[in-house]
Amino acid sequence: MLKNYLLTALRHIRRNKAYTFINITGLALGICGCLVIFLIITYHLSFDNFHPGTGRVYCVDINSPDAHDHEHWNLVPAPMPAAMRQEIPGFEQVAAFHHYSAKVAIPVTGSPAKKIDAPAFFIITEPQYFNILQYKWLAGNIATSLSRPNTVVLTENRAHVYFGNLPPDKVIGKTVIYDDSLFVTVTGVLQDWKGNSDFNFSDFISFATINHSFLKNDIILDSWNILNHSSQVLVKLDKGVLPAQVDALFPAFIKKHLDPDPHSKLQARLQPFSGIHFHPEYGGEGQKASLPVIFVLSGIAIFILLIAAFNFINLSTAQAVQRTKEIGIRKVLGGSKSNLILQVLTETFIISLASVAMAAICVTPVLRAFGNVTDGVGFAVVNAGNWLFLLGTALVVTLLTGLYPAGMLSRFRAVTSLKGAEKISGKGYLRKALIVFQFTISIIFIIGAIVAGKQVSYMQSKSLGLKTEAVITLRPMWNDKGNKMKVLAQKASSLPGVDKVLLQAFAPIGFAHMTNSIQLLGSNKKQNIEASQHTSSEDFVPFYGIKLLAGRNLLHSDSMQEYLINETCAKALGFTDYNKAIGKMLVPGGSAKAYPVAGVVSDFYENSFHQRIPPVIITHDPALENCIAIKTSLHGKNAADIQRLITGLEKQWKTVYPEEVFDYSFLDDAVKRLYENELKMQRLIDTATLVAIFISCMGLLGLAMFTTERKTKEIGIRKVLGASVINIITMLSREVALLVVLSLAIASPIAGLVMQQWLQTFAYRTSLTIWVFVFAGSSVLFIAMATIGIKAIKAALANPVKALKNE
Repeated sequence: MLKNYLLTALRHIRRNKAYTFINITGLALGICGCLVIFLIITYHLSFDNFHPGTGRVYCVDINSPDAHDHEHWNLVPAPMPAAMRQEIPGFEQVAAFHHYSAKVAIPVTGSPAKKIDAPAFFIITEPQYFNILQYKWLAGNIATSLSRPNTVVLTENRAHVYFGNLPPDKVIGKTVIYDDSLFVTVTGVLQDWKGNSDFNFSDFISFATINHSFLKNDIILDSWNILNHSSQVLVKLDKGVLPAQVDALFPAFIKKHLDPDPHSKLQARLQPFSGIHFHPEYGGEGQKASLPVIFVLSGIAIFILLIAAFNFINLSTAQAVQRTKEIGIRKVLGGSKSNLILQVLTETFIISLASVAMAAICVTPVLRAFGNVTDGVGFAVVNAGNWLFLLGTALVVTLLTGLYPAGMLSRFRAVTSLKGAEKISGKGYLRKALIVFQFTISIIFIIGAIVAGKQVSYMQSKSLGLKTEAVITLRPMWNDKGNKMKVLAQKASSLPGVDKVLLQAFAPIGFAHMTNSIQLLGSNKKQNIEASQHTSSEDFVPFYGIKLLAGRNLLHSDSMQEYLINETCAKALGFTDYNKAIGKMLVPGGSAKAYPVAGVVSDFYENSFHQRIPPVIITHDPALENCIAIKTSLHGKNAADIQRLITGLEKQWKTVYPEEVFDYSFLDDAVKRLYENELKMQRLIDTATLVAIFISCMGLLGLAMFTTERKTKEIGIRKVLGASVINIITMLSREVALLVVLSLAIASPIAGLVMQQWLQTFAYRTSLTIWVFVFAGSSVLFIAMATIGIKAIKAALANPVKALKNE
């Protein structure tokens, strides 16, 4: 019986090559999209899901809702973990850790120390860390390995980098040197995790080392000042303890230790460890994911698969009339309903398998094409899970697309089928509904693509309030002993192609910022203003082309003497007339000294367009200015000139920092990263739009082919009776045009609501205008008419004599 089903299915497929091609191509595109999403989601959900008791593991956030859109920090004051351990019940384990960046060397007897250039991720941590995130110990143990100062635990791979192929027990007792002067002894070796992790650290230095080394100057363990926060903390709750119970204890804890100001809204909360992968500020080097992008991807894949499936149903039901005699003969010869349903499902399953095969072939090129979204994701041919997913998809598609046509065909009556008089009931309502659904989704995608493109264009063309062209920034050197950065700045200024050189703490735009609280001296307001602080010399404002609106620029000085503030800060302080702010005294957080306002500058963007421009203060503090910005005179020059300048900068860097890696970036690239997710989303929606329209139009083309074949004689009669080519084309296209207009009416409010909600996530955004909907509807109508017109024109121009001789 199965052999008969297969042979009949193959014969039917061969007889309908065009329809089969349309169905396989459409389904393959839909299945490929679903496979890509499956691979992306399984990859990102695999991060840190292998730790025992992960559901009870949390990080701790400090957050301030009033801090100019900065919702939370993943860092806490250094004394906080120890105080939590003593004062807040409900914790099974509490572990503090600090990220650490250092040069590494391995002592060699009778020779200079061997420098290690392989990248690594270090933390300074308490032993409890290994009770929360568990490793298999190849040498050493939790109890003793990090209990003493100047000790380190290494992962197996890192031990191989440092000491070659020595067995783990032979690595114990070896010495590692960090930053030339921190000598530590290896007391443990860990087996590397096999799963994906964001906490993929390689060197674990004992927490006790801080107070027994120069690290105590950088990690101030007794300072509760929020501006000095540098610790991260992992906690594991006791069984039965809910995170809400711990969160309820934080307000009193914060008031006692961190922020006694009754007007402040500073908060602490537990952040589930299971969601850390979707927060880029946490963890090590793991490829982070954007939840909005994943949601968009998932929705796109599902809708494209539905469009392809509905195409299949549409064409299958349209073709049903051609199979009436076949069904009649099968019923007369004893074929049952179940036999007929299995026959149609067999045909559908073969097409689904062919689509799955095509999708599996296409998935790797698709992943490469979207490498900025799918980095780290791959299709493993030997992975049984991937093939189970594809097989499951084939079965689901078979049932989704085959059950209705199979059920419809099985209900045909034998006598009327043999006479060729069997008709499909319902006046084609299902076919029309499916066409409307397809084009509704296509129009939603088009509107989404236009709005996303408008927003990206808005962000790219909007004036930032400062000039970022042709600016190179060198990475900060926080341990800059001897003010070497100033020496490097002088050397860089003499290079050909360098226009200006500036010392600063951070670039004015990007993800890295310094914050400080300020208060107007003598003000009745007790609430401090959280401001973004930029630290540089009097050259900062002219270097970046920032407009001075009132007062004057900073004067040359060797220390902090005065402030510049931006428009937003002036308004937050209560000054609508900026001139009245000049000379007013501001008290920075943690200081008893006040400094005057020298001038007010125009607002400039320093964050993404999702965040409002915050209050900004600009001052000069040489101790914090450990980053160099270089304005070049090579804007618009060829790549060779720019590369010569980069090479020159690297040479000068090596003369000052011979053991440090040269690292630079263009400020324009930092600007682009501010709307990187929006660019990804725009590209995804553009691609989805093209695929959705392509599949829908292939379905329309198939229906047009079928319709013109069925109406061949009618068209011939109409032409004989005087119908023009335009009349014939209108007759064949009218219905589709009406369905597209109906699709536009349905899609417009849905797309408008979704995109308006999306635009609301931006503090600065484009507008949603009526022409977006008009253009989307007109585009789809034109494409649909062009698709139908291919067959309609051919049918209208055909010789009516041949049509009337048919049969």
